Amino acid sequence: MGKQSDAWKDLERVVAKKLGGKRVIRGDDFSQSRLDVECDKWAVDCKWRTNLATVKWYKKLCKDNDKIYPGENKIPILVIKEKGMRGELVVISLDDFIRVVNSPEYVIKPHQGKDEENE
Repeated sequence: MGKQSDAWKDLERVVAKKLGGKRVIRGDDFSQSRLDVECDKWAVDCKWRTNLATVKWYKKLCKDNDKIYPGENKIPILVIKEKGMRGELVVISLDDFIRVVNSPEYVIKPHQGKDEENE
């Protein structure tokens, strides 16, 4: 990546390339109602910050995953939810996301009904 002031642009370029999308260039008009990367299937907004608690949590998850499941190649997924929020958010690395989306091996079959073990 280039200098720090261009880091957010570099992030947008990398994401656009990996997702097969196009980086949206807005010039001086950042008030336009457009996201950072245009893709056919996803609405993509990129955030570059010096520090994010979510990143710290994700790094710890990755370290724990390697320790608890060595060699099992499990994909680390961080699920977060804010008080009062409807639904949950999933944090996953972009490369793992691409791997999951492109593979029928990762089809998720939700449980139907109550899961007594997790109540």
